Amino acid sequence: MTRRLQTLSAANTPAQPKHNVPTFAPPLYKFSLGNIVIGDKVITKNPIYLEDDLPYSQKMTLFIDDLETLDSQEDDDDDSDTIRILVYNDADGALVYEQTEVLDDSPYQVLDMLSIVTCLHAGSYTMYLSNLKYDNIYEDLFEYRDNATVFAFTIISRAEALSEPSPHHFTVKPIGHNLPMLADSLMLNFVNEQPGISNRNFYCFNDNEVLMWDQDGISPHTNNVRMISVHIWQPGHYTCLVDNGLLPITGVEFDILPNGEIRVCEKLDEQSAAYQLVRISERAPDSYRNMQNKINQAGNHTYTLKSIERYMQQIANCLCSQYSCPNIFDEATINESVTLPDTYNSCHAMDLLNLEMANRHLRFSPAAMGKLYKWFSEEYDKGKPWDNARLSQVTKEIIVNFNKRRQAEFDSNWDNLQTFLTTLEPSDLNWSMNPEICEEEMSPYQKAMYSLRNMIGLEKLKNGIDSIFTNVRFNQLRESHGLPNNSSKSHHMLFFGNPGTGKTTVAKHIGKIFHSMGLLSDGDVIVTDRSKMVGRYLGETETKMQELLEEAEGKVLFIDEAYSLFVNDSEHSDFGHRVIESLLPKMAEENPNMLIIMAGYEKELNRMVSVNPGLCGRFAHSLHFDDYSAAELMDIAMLELIRDKYLLDEAARDYFLSTIEDAVAHKGPLFSNARWVVQYVQNGILPAMAERVMAKRDICASDCQLIIREDIEKAWPNFDPSKGKDHKKRVGFN
Repeated sequence: MTRRLQTLSAANTPAQPKHNVPTFAPPLYKFSLGNIVIGDKVITKNPIYLEDDLPYSQKMTLFIDDLETLDSQEDDDDDSDTIRILVYNDADGALVYEQTEVLDDSPYQVLDMLSIVTCLHAGSYTMYLSNLKYDNIYEDLFEYRDNATVFAFTIISRAEALSEPSPHHFTVKPIGHNLPMLADSLMLNFVNEQPGISNRNFYCFNDNEVLMWDQDGISPHTNNVRMISVHIWQPGHYTCLVDNGLLPITGVEFDILPNGEIRVCEKLDEQSAAYQLVRISERAPDSYRNMQNKINQAGNHTYTLKSIERYMQQIANCLCSQYSCPNIFDEATINESVTLPDTYNSCHAMDLLNLEMANRHLRFSPAAMGKLYKWFSEEYDKGKPWDNARLSQVTKEIIVNFNKRRQAEFDSNWDNLQTFLTTLEPSDLNWSMNPEICEEEMSPYQKAMYSLRNMIGLEKLKNGIDSIFTNVRFNQLRESHGLPNNSSKSHHMLFFGNPGTGKTTVAKHIGKIFHSMGLLSDGDVIVTDRSKMVGRYLGETETKMQELLEEAEGKVLFIDEAYSLFVNDSEHSDFGHRVIESLLPKMAEENPNMLIIMAGYEKELNRMVSVNPGLCGRFAHSLHFDDYSAAELMDIAMLELIRDKYLLDEAARDYFLSTIEDAVAHKGPLFSNARWVVQYVQNGILPAMAERVMAKRDICASDCQLIIREDIEKAWPNFDPSKGKDHKKRVGFN
């Protein structure tokens, strides 16, 4: 919602004035496409501009396209590539502006008139362009006469000087589904008895003053517009406003009822905050934009929409006369009014979930949206509130299911790959935390498995672990019925994978799961490595291992980079082999109250096991941890940011993803996956953001949340794997 140009009808165009125009030589160039821009506004036929807006514009720019030389003219003049720009006041014929420009060889020219706006006031003007012939029979923005291209425009002092017919008799109907909340969009139809000539700008707000949809520059001959919103058209009250820069603003108010019926009321509430927002946006653009960003932030993330209602009421109260209080848009008022909620109702939670998926460039299919709406409606009827944690869990489960389906069905969806990779289907909505089972009501085993399944990526691994635990529980069930259970109760494991692929985290989940099944008395994880086990002198290793095994009783003993324990040393001068000797008796027990996991690179671990006869056959399970994809690393980073209530604008999100994709494409053997992306965020992006924010004079709450592209650009060079910054010494076999 910015200041806009308007147009006059041909009937109101002033008579052709008399100008003291010099005699122009026949032009050497012609063009068929072009326009005039004042500030950032493209001028259309018979343009008019508001005098009050000129200080904002700074310059007028002429764009010329399809420029070519006229074949009939001789190019023997030293000034053949020069054009003159002359602007005359139509009232007295006086020359008010003159400029000379030299054309280059390009068919596309940009000519800036930097100081012209200081020469213009209310009135009518004519611009002459020498050496140029306008040659387009379909467009009449420019004229051609007296060997020059001519452009006429008018400046008026007040918008109220014009009159404009308004659309009326509005109707609203859903498109794509008979229920608005499941529809792709809403169609707004209206009647134009006298279409007029001014382009119109449409805005639609919900009853929380969140901008549902807007579109600028709608043709005055249009009698319908399609309102496509990133928000869901929930049951509630809506205000749709039509603005052509002239007061009064027109529009319609309508209600969406819970049964999907739409009721229209054409009488506008001129005291509503939505109405005042459109009015004030013209004269307080910077303050308005600051305030609207805060409102949109409230609508797009975890702020409650109702929390800004008091602030919006202040706007309506202060605007008792037109544009009387532009200074009410101050940061202190905004920050005071926006507060974090404790809970959401189901309608708001569904909208936030839809927005979160849109931020991830995903959308629900109509069938998925129907299932989602049905489930959220059932939740609403049961009166169950939503909080950020619950909404985050559902979001994670949907993403996990979506990634699993995307990997399984990728090869069969080449024909519609773009849609396939961005569309959520009903099968993705099969989350375990359903209305009947919330996390507080789960058994310890269900909670542990739920946490494991919610990890990002590692789908093959999770399926393998699920198979292991299903088999264990089956044998326990047989035993409870008095049937033989000859399966081993020893489940020591090898974890193969690169750094940062979640091995330690999975070990913690496995410990909880084994504890819930009664196979471990504690279930906690003791993380250790060579430095904590191998002594410096004879006998120290055995002492360390005895203490470590006593501490690990009933727990998971997780040995990271375990291959470093064995060095191919025929004289046994290295004490790493003493660690393995100390572990073997525990690993040989039939029912050990301990789970030993050795983790590291696959090649090195397999070689260590193969050259140690005592280790062969002691590991019941070998699990492979795949590297994370770029999309999975992005999800990990976003969870890290969301946890601490950071936000990314769209440009920052797109650039962040592109850097992660570049890192994955150029990763080396020591690339540390999730560890890398967490360090990228914590040690790169957030410090860069802190430097930028702390350099500002006035800092508000949103500044401390919003990450912009500049922050990521500053951090990226220090975390680019292709620059050799992700390397550390590798221990073990060559």
